[in-house]
Amino acid sequence: MEKLLNEVKSAVNFPNKKIFDYIVSRISEGGGIESCSIMKLQRDFLTITASRGLPEKVKGTIIKVGQGIAGWVAEKGEPLLIKDVGTHSMFKDVKSRGRYKSNSLLCLPIMADGKVVGVLNLTDKKNKEHFTKEEVDFFTKIAEQIGKILK
Repeated sequence: MEKLLNEVKSAVNFPNKKIFDYIVSRISEGGGIESCSIMKLQRDFLTITASRGLPEKVKGTIIKVGQGIAGWVAEKGEPLLIKDVGTHSMFKDVKSRGRYKSNSLLCLPIMADGKVVGVLNLTDKKNKEHFTKEEVDFFTKIAEQIGKILK
C-alpha cells in the first residue's frame, strides 16, 4: 500500500487534466477497489472530476453539500465507513433506486488548508471484504495528497 501512496504523490508532476484519471486508476488497481471517484467541491456542489468503475448514468451526477453520502462527508469534513450498505440507514433509499450495487463504502473528505475541497469515494473491494479502520487511515493519506493537487 505504501507503493500506492508514493504513486499518488508522484501524480503532482502530471499534466493537470490527466492527474485525477491517473489517481483513480492507481487507487482502483493498486488498492483493489471496484469503483473509485474524486468529486471536486465547487461552491455548494460536488461534481465528479474523475472516476473508475462507475456506471455511465452516475458520472454526470451533481450533489449538493449535505445531501447523500458524499454531500454529508463534504459538510461534516469527516470520513464515513459503511461496512454494509444494505443495512445502513443512510443508504436504504439510494440502494433501492439502483444507484449502488455495493456492499461496502468508504467516503473521505479531501482537505486543503483545513477546508474541504472535495470527496474521495471508494466502493467495494475486489476481494469482496469490507473496508477496515486501517484502510480509512491509509486512504485518508491518499485524500491528503489529492487535496494538495486540488487546492
